[in-house]
Amino acid sequence: MACLVPANVFLGLLLLPGTNILSQQDQAKLAATNPLRLVHQRAHSHNDYYQKRPFLDAVKRGFGSVEADVFLHRGRLKVAHTFFEIKTDVTLENLYLKPLSDRIRKNGGFVHRKGIPFRLLIDFKTSGTETLAALEATLEKYREILTRLENGKVIEAAVVIYISGNRPVEEIRSATDRLVFLDGRLSENKRISKTVSPLVSESWNSHFKYRGFGEMPILEQKKLEQILKDVHSQGKIIRFWALPDRPTVWKLAFESGIDLINTDKLDELSSFLSNREQKQLGEKN
Repeated sequence: MACLVPANVFLGLLLLPGTNILSQQDQAKLAATNPLRLVHQRAHSHNDYYQKRPFLDAVKRGFGSVEADVFLHRGRLKVAHTFFEIKTDVTLENLYLKPLSDRIRKNGGFVHRKGIPFRLLIDFKTSGTETLAALEATLEKYREILTRLENGKVIEAAVVIYISGNRPVEEIRSATDRLVFLDGRLSENKRISKTVSPLVSESWNSHFKYRGFGEMPILEQKKLEQILKDVHSQGKIIRFWALPDRPTVWKLAFESGIDLINTDKLDELSSFLSNREQKQLGEKN
């Protein structure tokens, strides 16, 4: 497999491609002097709303990315996995947008470290066009904390929102002013720019049979390496949903350079990443 991504290189991948929230010099300095918990930024809390404390549990563990499924229901954006799970007060704003805003205000302008944006993936379960319109209306009050496009120019901020699921691709792609970005696909990688789609997400099961038992077959290793090369050559980052949620696959993801490690097991992945951090520190010393 590909070699471990150096800390200063990976920190650059954490930033929205095409932006400069931290200078390259500052990125390298941060990674060299204080690498602890940087790797936790690679952790992505899948279906985060199923955790005991949505958003808060992930942030406590240093995760840099969370995901929420959203329905447009009676004019409000409700967080739920299925229509039958919709509840009156379980809204995107209550679970994520308000807590994000509060933490950023109390934490010097960012969720975690200065200059490193936090990712919120929103998986649309209802019509893309209507849900996007309702979302952007809601997001207006949070504009200043959101990385956004204004007059065709990217303005960096503390949070980057990606739209997944029923994605209104052309509406997002054609907008010159917007508060969201697109969760892209490999089939779109070369035709949709990184300023529209800085992130690519794919189903692990659609590409690989490996489930974390024994060694990954050589042909699948080579396929993974090529996918990563293709995505990274466009200045984008990648995650795989349905990634087998076990340490052998986390190790593979970490060492191969998969940018976001998908999990439902927050404690276990956090412990795994902490062990990797300590190993990196030991190797440096």
